[in-house]
Amino acid sequence: MELINSFLFGIKQQGKALLFIKEYKLYWFTFFPFLLMGILYYLGTYLLKLPHRIDPSNIQDIFWNFILLTIEVSISLIIMEFTKYMVVIFLSPLLAFLSQKTEQYQTGKSYAYNLQQLKTDVQRALKITMRNIMWKYALLIPIYAVGFFMQQWTAFDPTPYLAFFIGAYFYGFSFIDYTNERHQKSVNESILIVRKNRGFVFVTGAIFSLLIYVPVDLSLIFGANDLGWWETLSARLLHILFWIIASFAPILAIVSATLGMVATSKK
Repeated sequence: MELINSFLFGIKQQGKALLFIKEYKLYWFTFFPFLLMGILYYLGTYLLKLPHRIDPSNIQDIFWNFILLTIEVSISLIIMEFTKYMVVIFLSPLLAFLSQKTEQYQTGKSYAYNLQQLKTDVQRALKITMRNIMWKYALLIPIYAVGFFMQQWTAFDPTPYLAFFIGAYFYGFSFIDYTNERHQKSVNESILIVRKNRGFVFVTGAIFSLLIYVPVDLSLIFGANDLGWWETLSARLLHILFWIIASFAPILAIVSATLGMVATSKK
């Protein structure tokens, strides 16, 4: 029953966050993840499309070109695969500031925010995010292994669904920890708070994942295609909308996480 109540509480915070963002005009913060996602996309695609010419007559050139190729492809694949985590990491200064402002607007309590505090927030965010990445994939590896063997006997593969649930929990953890850090909670204390409110944590991460998973195709927006002018315009406008929705995901997540933690602390 407690888990269900926590889950419903999380859904309620999403609605409150939307109204809160509108009331205090926080939607303009969407510009920063909008820009960041575009940069990450172009960096990943640029590295993948780099020409790789190797001189077969020179063993030394072959070796160093192979090393360079491996590094470039690895970086591009990491950028494309871990975009959501990279958004959370690179936006940590903005998310820390927005979480602090949200609590200030909600409670009237202001916090001293300076470069030292910013450094502390970013270091804590990186620590929590890296911890969550390791735990997520430590849990997913055996799940993927089981899913592989299950596909030999059944057409149903539960792996994507389990991966989504696990990822949502850890994304929610990352957003909620900003408030815990500001309230001077240790990492272990934050873990206990997250476990106690795991329904709320899951909803926060799940909504973030769903919004940032919208099928935006930036190559369709900026690239040439064989469609007619009307189809091209319609497709580009649709995917620009998807891009805005995906960019709004971290803003909604941090505001709803902060409002929820403020409400929880009053209980």
